[in-house]
Amino acid sequence: MITVLPVSGDRHVRRVLREHLLGGPGINTVAEAWDAATAREHVRVLLPDVVVIYTGPGGEGLAIAQEIGQEMDSPRILLVGAPQDRLTEVAISSGASGLLSVNSLHKDLVRAVRAVTAGHAFFSSEMTRDIVELASCRVWTPCVPARRTALDTLTGRQHEVLELLATGMSNAEIAQSLGLRTGTVKTHVSQVLSRLGAHNRVEAARIVFGPHATAP
Repeated sequence: MITVLPVSGDRHVRRVLREHLLGGPGINTVAEAWDAATAREHVRVLLPDVVVIYTGPGGEGLAIAQEIGQEMDSPRILLVGAPQDRLTEVAISSGASGLLSVNSLHKDLVRAVRAVTAGHAFFSSEMTRDIVELASCRVWTPCVPARRTALDTLTGRQHEVLELLATGMSNAEIAQSLGLRTGTVKTHVSQVLSRLGAHNRVEAARIVFGPHATAP
């Protein structure tokens, strides 16, 4: 059973999140939180697998995500918000494993919860253009010395794989996009993670979109 904690200062939004989550077999909401204090307490006591946070018009959800992401044994974090400039970059640098548009909850929320629980990044299609453009900038134009050294050790093909990996693509999708065998992509992904010092695909995405990178 995957346990999920919905977080929003808006009671209506929390209700909507719970209703969509109820449609996923094997998923259970363990409580709900309306601010940083209640979110931290529920995370500490209930140990949810995933925390779904609505960013809100003022971006207050991003601060909550950052606080939870700093915990040693923090759960996976999914952010929900309206597509806008820089939200993708800020979401990942805040520690989130995925970002959903409020318009895609009905079709993406359950899939996203399952994906991030399995250790993958997830972005709804409404965010695809921003994430691809941002990934391309970060992978091919590293912005700080430490990160430049790590990225410069990658081959051209590995740069291509990392760019697609950072957008949340699976090995099969990367293989299809680049015209490679899935096994070859798996090898490239393993080598990319090793050279970047990343333990998984989400960590690699955070390196690409990290808070020290300069905006495009």
